[in-house]
Amino acid sequence: MIIKHQPETGKNFVSYEIDGNVISFNDEELTIKLSKKERDELVRLYIVEDETGGLVTSTRGGRWYVAEIVIPARRYIETAGNEEGQTNAEPVPFDIDRCELILWEMEAS
Repeated sequence: MIIKHQPETGKNFVSYEIDGNVISFNDEELTIKLSKKERDELVRLYIVEDETGGLVTSTRGGRWYVAEIVIPARRYIETAGNEEGQTNAEPVPFDIDRCELILWEMEAS
C-alpha cells in the first residue's frame, strides 16, 4: 500500500495497522476489509472523526478528515473463449499494493 502524509512535515496522524487486505485505525476502532470495497471503478473512502470523537467512513457529519483510502478500479484478464469465439473476463485477485492511504494531519489535542 502506498502511504502519503498531508502535509509531509506533519506530526499528528491517526494510528493504523495493515494485516493482509484489512486496515484498522486507532487500535481497531475502525476496521475495513479493503477487498470488499473494490469495484469496477475507482473507490475513495473517507475516514473522518465525528462529533463524538469516533472514527467513521463518511463525508457527512465529520468534523475532521483523518484519512482517505483510494482503491483502484478492479482489473480483468481475458481468458479463452467459448466455441462462438466469445472471450471471458476473469477478475484479477485484489492487490492491496495498488491502493493508496493518505493520512491527514489531525488537530493537536
